[in-house]
Amino acid sequence: TGWSAVVGASTTLTLTASIATEECLDIAWEGVSVSSAHVLYGSGNNILDSVWNGSVWSAAVTAAGIGTAANWVRVAADPTTNRLALTSVDGLSDWNVNVYSGAAWGALPLEDAAMVGNAARVTDVAWGKDNGTALFVAIDASPNHRNLKWLTWSGAYSPASPSIGTVDPYFWSGNINWVDLVSDPNTNRIMATGVDVNKNLAVRLWTGSAWSGGVVLETDLSDARYECV
Repeated sequence: TGWSAVVGASTTLTLTASIATEECLDIAWEGVSVSSAHVLYGSGNNILDSVWNGSVWSAAVTAAGIGTAANWVRVAADPTTNRLALTSVDGLSDWNVNVYSGAAWGALPLEDAAMVGNAARVTDVAWGKDNGTALFVAIDASPNHRNLKWLTWSGAYSPASPSIGTVDPYFWSGNINWVDLVSDPNTNRIMATGVDVNKNLAVRLWTGSAWSGGVVLETDLSDARYECV
């Protein structure tokens, strides 16, 4: 299983990607002072980071030693710094997060080892416009499989790790299969969308400091097994 990156010409970054049927890779540019693109991808029991600096690719470094194969990887760039935030769910349904300082990846906080599953992408990450805060979300195992579990990073994790992440009280009608975060480019708000197994699409707003609202937009999506939103 291999992944290639194309920047002017094709470059093979790995021949041993962790899985070929799920999205075990993502890409983001650093935000401000340098023009570096980071490709994050699962390989073996790690998530690796290969960087293109405008002309050449770096040797891969370990962004997260998660201990098993990554199924889903998401990365987001802070628009006001060169920081990146990473979230992943692996083949054992563990949730891991990490932050890149602009120079190096940090130490992993304690994972949540019991997410709702790994057959769909049940995690995402986004940054506020200019508050330096990354918001991580994922979907926990029962009894919280109908809620967003979340933590933030703004110099430190709050709460301290995914293992003790906060469960948002808003309920979807069934197990959440897909979750997406999209940042407002004009404020520090972030919109969360979630698709549950009952084909419901609901949204929830992060104000920059707390969750708000909760609206069901659709009750009969075309197929809840896939990312149809």
